[in-house]
Amino acid sequence: MSEETKRELYTRIEHTQEDGIDTVIITASDGWVTYTAKEAIIADMTPFESAVSSLWSGYFHATDHIRELGAYPLSVTSNVTGAVEAFVTELEEGEGVGSDGQS
Repeated sequence: MSEETKRELYTRIEHTQEDGIDTVIITASDGWVTYTAKEAIIADMTPFESAVSSLWSGYFHATDHIRELGAYPLSVTSNVTGAVEAFVTELEEGEGVGSDGQS
């Protein structure tokens, strides 16, 4: 396969927030949608906090199902401004939901 046709494979975690609903879709590297979750924005959180929490839920689902999805890098997107950056910062600092902060 030439460099021009070489394709990076990723497991995608896509988050959207519309009309008070957080939606997380996980797509395997082959393009199959393997998981979809829709939930109302968490009542005791701001919409931004709920978006970050939804990204964590998608991340944990993807990592829990790595055998089915394959050990591909994760691509994380959200239509909520700053949510991906906040998620990545928390991930790098080990502050995720349910995380003990240890390696």
